[in-house]
Amino acid sequence: MKQELTNQKQEIKSLLESEKFQEEIAKAMPKFCDPVRFLRIATTAFNQQPKLYGCTKMSLFQCMLDLSSVGLEPDGRHAYLIPFKDQCTLQIGYKGLLAMLRRNGVSMDAKLVHENDNFLVEEDDGQGNTKVSHSVAYGKPRGEMICVYTRATWVESGTNFLSYEFMTREEIDYIRSLSQAKNGTAWQNHYGEMARKTVIKRHAKRLPLSSEVEHVINAEHDNPDFSKPLKKDEVLFETKPAEAEEVE
Repeated sequence: MKQELTNQKQEIKSLLESEKFQEEIAKAMPKFCDPVRFLRIATTAFNQQPKLYGCTKMSLFQCMLDLSSVGLEPDGRHAYLIPFKDQCTLQIGYKGLLAMLRRNGVSMDAKLVHENDNFLVEEDDGQGNTKVSHSVAYGKPRGEMICVYTRATWVESGTNFLSYEFMTREEIDYIRSLSQAKNGTAWQNHYGEMARKTVIKRHAKRLPLSSEVEHVINAEHDNPDFSKPLKKDEVLFETKPAEAEEVE
């Protein structure tokens, strides 16, 4: 088994350095991106998380292809490559989600609301108008987080649009409970960022986005279902899956 993993590691290193793989990444990514830089950052991610070398090349390629198609890099800030058994999974941070939306002409921010904040929502008046007032009295304890809201603006056909999304802490915690990573370090150590990400993803479903961005948002999740087979490139990915231990 050790020799098999060693061979798999060498195969993946060769793949990352291959001209063919670079060409595939370059074809998928927007013109403003650099495939050489992308693969250099991906190699760094592999070195920092060696268990990725135990993942199938097919799953690794799919994750990196999805990332490159929306102009993100697995830099540990905007996006992450996470090993789960013998599969590479893709997780995008809330900053990565906001970057994808911004490139689609949608400006969004996500705010945490605490119990001692001044927060008022005037519900939709029937014409799509919702007013939100949120202020923070800095210098005194804000108390527990009670909800998260996102605000998105974009222009379509010369018309300015404004949209909000709200989720209570109870709703966010319910989404967390469905995740296989619910007790992982991301939720435990970065709850605020994960809460923002949860609301951003729900809001994004109602926004005018490209098919590539919609695909990546739908494919990226914290509760992966590996029962659905991935598409296989006959040239690059004729390989036997290696085994790797389960991680969060």
